[in-house]
Amino acid sequence: MWNRNNWFVAGFALALILCVGFILFPRQTSDANWYIALAMGKRDVPKPWGARILHPFLAGWIARATGISLESAFFFLALVATFVVGLLLAQFAYKATGNPWWSLLAVHPGLLQAVGSIYLNDLFLLAVVLIFLSTLSIPPLALLFAVLAVLTREVGLVAVVIAGAILLAQGKRLYGAGLILSGLLAWFVIIPHIASTETNLHGAPEIIYMVARSFVAFVKNFFGFQIWTDSLAQLWAKWEMGDCKTPLFSLTLPVPIGNVHKVGICPWQPGHILVFATVYLTGWGVFPGLIWTNRHQLRQLLAKFPVDIRAGSLFGLTMFILAPFVVFGFALCRLAIYTAIPVISFMPYVILTLHRNFNPSSWQIVSVILTHIALNLVFLLALMGVIGIRWIGILAILGATAQVTLARFAKAEGL
Repeated sequence: MWNRNNWFVAGFALALILCVGFILFPRQTSDANWYIALAMGKRDVPKPWGARILHPFLAGWIARATGISLESAFFFLALVATFVVGLLLAQFAYKATGNPWWSLLAVHPGLLQAVGSIYLNDLFLLAVVLIFLSTLSIPPLALLFAVLAVLTREVGLVAVVIAGAILLAQGKRLYGAGLILSGLLAWFVIIPHIASTETNLHGAPEIIYMVARSFVAFVKNFFGFQIWTDSLAQLWAKWEMGDCKTPLFSLTLPVPIGNVHKVGICPWQPGHILVFATVYLTGWGVFPGLIWTNRHQLRQLLAKFPVDIRAGSLFGLTMFILAPFVVFGFALCRLAIYTAIPVISFMPYVILTLHRNFNPSSWQIVSVILTHIALNLVFLLALMGVIGIRWIGILAILGATAQVTLARFAKAEGL
């Protein structure tokens, strides 16, 4: 019998919609070759790709065990991950709001792109993290999936630490500490023993590379400048890519850091800022506007959620904030796909609370949802290349206008 509160039906429908990503986006991306090499058993893959071992390992194992091609194995994992994500997001939406169909708000361009990019691990990690969160009531399983999340991608450690911290705050000290320690054990002990033996592309110490990478992303996203190094120039020449052959100026380091002997700054390109603004102001629909408007009520909101949704929402918000310090360009929407969790928990809860406490007209509620859909569709066209890069500035203005308008929407003060 049909039941609108059946989260399995809603999740299955969400997964079918997400499968459109297999059609809209190409499977091969710039990072795909690294993961294919790992799946083939090669150990000379540079970090950070060489440390993200679980996903390509499973694809390689499936290919060898069944005789199917590596592409088919990666596609199989992507298909399974898509349905896991759809079903668990619907279950989370049901637990947060009582209506699993709010999970359809999670359909956004970044998630569709992650579905289509079968060789990348973003969608697979989202599935593993959702399973990890769903098993928090079963400590042995949660500990297992905590390790698996970190073995998939370093971002998994953020989810594990957040969940562990919440459990510690609840007085579950042994369990919370165990989760955090299991994640740290996976990152600092297991991965160094079984991951690729190669260092990063610049040959720099890992901690210096991670800090420098964050600085490069920050400067490019917020200020529009590309940091140049002689090692990066060599990689660009080798791969026939890059748009900065000659920096504005460069300095020779007194002591080389790995393969880096010179550092400089490329000419200013406002397009970098506009892409960043477009991703954040249109690629997430009305989520940024509603969250900003109700930022002072977030703690109260989180307190109303079960621990799994609370941890997942905090993880998604954390990645939404950290993404510009890790990657740049349209890759931002892939790294921030974990925002799908707070999108299906915070957004409907805020909208429903506004409807109950302030009684806005039905049209106001519908207009917010339609604006969310419209912004996502516009950004989807940009991500697919249908809307040219010359229109990015207009898209950023459109997104900013929509978010400012949402800021005038009644705040959920009655939470």
